[in-house]
Amino acid sequence: GKSTVVSNLGLALAEIKQRVLLVDADMRKPRLHHIFGIPNDWGLSDLLQGKPAPEGPNAGICETSYPGLYLLPAGSETVGTASLLYSAKVAEMLRESRSEFDMVLIDTPPMLTMPDARVVGRLADAVILVIRSKQTTRDMAQTAIQRFAEDGTRVLGTVLNDWDPKSSPNGYYGYGYGHKSHCGYYYQRDTGTES
Repeated sequence: GKSTVVSNLGLALAEIKQRVLLVDADMRKPRLHHIFGIPNDWGLSDLLQGKPAPEGPNAGICETSYPGLYLLPAGSETVGTASLLYSAKVAEMLRESRSEFDMVLIDTPPMLTMPDARVVGRLADAVILVIRSKQTTRDMAQTAIQRFAEDGTRVLGTVLNDWDPKSSPNGYYGYGYGHKSHCGYYYQRDTGTES
């Protein structure tokens, strides 16, 4: 649900007249181009490899059908995706994007299964964590927040995804304890004291 969350957040910001760029940094399983019906012929992976953007209306950063909302697709499938994200070109791309857009939202792969989210998180102003009801274990969530803390990455907030209050006793959400390979995140409200 992380791609859905980033898409909806981008749409909400565009509706209040913000110029928003969505970047699909999940180069292993890209989804944002499907959501917005945009070709994935060229994108982030191509940019980071120094391939020139094609000519035409869908060259490079694409305008979606929603005013003010733009997309940089994941691009061509490539080997060594994580190593591309260590490139100085990522920081350069973000710097340029910040000057052109009011908000840049980056969709990454699940945090605990691949290094991509941590690499990008270090370059971002903040991260928003998406946790899945009854599938994210407490240990996974605590590990994720600990890793972001170790990286010095600011956690802006969290989104609880796939929660059905009808299936929870008294409408209360609880962590699952399965052994799924889903992304796990945890956010603790800042109370002004260190824990």
